[in-house]
Amino acid sequence: MAGRKPLDRDRISADALKLAEGIIAERGLGALNARELATGAGIAVGTLYNVYGSLDRLVQMLNARTLDRLCDRLEAA
Repeated sequence: MAGRKPLDRDRISADALKLAEGIIAERGLGALNARELATGAGIAVGTLYNVYGSLDRLVQMLNARTLDRLCDRLEAA
């Protein structure tokens, strides 16, 4: 298939998590939706689901990252 770029899952994941974190911080978890995330990351909605499987999975990953950060700060204190 000419013209298709290879899927960079690490970049997509990092971009989506950063965008999701910002949306949740500004407007709350209820404002989070796949279409806005995909548009903000410059990808198709289907690509977002190919990387995460579901929006719930993305939220789980975001929660895990938040807990890792909290753990790091507690260990440093």
